[in-house]
Amino acid sequence: MNRAIAIASATYLCVIGQVHRVSALDYQGSDALQDVTAYLVDTGECGAINTLFLGSTAAENAMCDSLQESAPMARALRNYKVCPNSPVDDPSTPEIEGRADPACQAQTVRGRAGGLVIGWEALAVARGVGEGPTCGNLVDWQATLALLYGGSAPVGGGDPDGTNCATQERIDLVADWNGLFVQDCGDECPQGLRHALRHDDTSRVTGVFRGLVGLDGFCNGAAPGRVNDDNDPLRTPCAASERYCPDGDLGVVLAISVPRARGNEPEGFEAAANNNSPCEFGAFEWAAGFGFSPLCPNGTGRLGGSAGLCLFPVDAHGDCGCNNSRFNLPPGSLPGVDGRLYNERARYPDCRPVTSTISEFHRLSVDCEANNAMRQIGCIVGAQECYVGWAGREIFEGNADVLEPVLIDGVSPQDNTDVTAGDYPLSRRMYLNTLSGLDDVTDPDEQSLVECFHDVEQLATAVALDGFVPVSSLEFEPLDCSEWD
Repeated sequence: MNRAIAIASATYLCVIGQVHRVSALDYQGSDALQDVTAYLVDTGECGAINTLFLGSTAAENAMCDSLQESAPMARALRNYKVCPNSPVDDPSTPEIEGRADPACQAQTVRGRAGGLVIGWEALAVARGVGEGPTCGNLVDWQATLALLYGGSAPVGGGDPDGTNCATQERIDLVADWNGLFVQDCGDECPQGLRHALRHDDTSRVTGVFRGLVGLDGFCNGAAPGRVNDDNDPLRTPCAASERYCPDGDLGVVLAISVPRARGNEPEGFEAAANNNSPCEFGAFEWAAGFGFSPLCPNGTGRLGGSAGLCLFPVDAHGDCGCNNSRFNLPPGSLPGVDGRLYNERARYPDCRPVTSTISEFHRLSVDCEANNAMRQIGCIVGAQECYVGWAGREIFEGNADVLEPVLIDGVSPQDNTDVTAGDYPLSRRMYLNTLSGLDDVTDPDEQSLVECFHDVEQLATAVALDGFVPVSSLEFEPLDCSEWD
């Protein structure tokens, strides 16, 4: 069985027949809970812990391989995998992830295995405040979101996967703004929904959304090596307020990626990635085309041949990367070219692109400059008309005056009581899981960490700081193996 396993780098000291570890414990968990765990370790007496958080499956496997006795995970234990009496070779589950793992079964102690619920993760769907006060409750939320973002179910069956997005069913959904909601909410969007924003394919919360809604793919698609291409077959003509418009229209579903520094970027990366300074009308400079081969963006040939120069719009200082307007075009541009095509790539002052792997949908609105995708999605939805978007609850940070939460089954994602009661469907529990019990963890550092997870006040602070919903009291959910009794 292939598996990601924590490689223990701890060193040990033997003293009179006893083994003592003298360096930090390598500890696996869900990447969603790495910051929560790190906060506990950094602020409390929670043991010497080295967080190697590669995902819930890696953490579960680390417990199966006796590398640790607990694991912060963004899901419950897979009972079919770890229950002692579940079948190892089940013909109805040909994939290995559907079968029991003998190594896990050997570690599982019935009556002690399970998970401590340490918080909740809630996703939010939001709209602008100007789209009508009764545009509140999403109709048939799961089916609506699946059709909107993933299209109709494939012809052969299964969850929507982004391959069946031009059906009449989806066309009708997008065309009728009021049809998205339980109540008719006025005539603010007579042309229907303009755009539905989401996180890109590399985002952790994209996987959460797909799992909760029931999706295998998205209508905007993404080519290999890219994360947010514009391939939705349903197109919307660009509005004057949208600064990104390479082809005169944009797909309904758009994935927002905010370029983030990884540590080896050139000086000026952050400023270039979020440059909203206006271009000087009629001002252009020659620069290398940087990817627009063999033509320049305005449709003309390059100066000096296919590897030559193009004219780029610049700001009052002569720098590239500015916010270009629709009608600001170099001399000789072909008819019908939209000047906002030059906003397709964030650029350094010398016209080099900041990144070649994403499209700059995060630059749709001039005044939106958030440094993460959640808040940027919220800002764009609030700034534009007839948009919706989903993200984590951080979507409302800095955008509370321009956004309204869309209710799911009548429940708001901002209501902590309803979320932790399990009444808000677009959410999931987060756990400190164990196969053998949390009361008698044998490693002293891990035991200290487990005790910190049981400190409700400290845990609530850590959970809330990371954008999750804290619990007011701790509840342990035993592993359910009754299916195989």
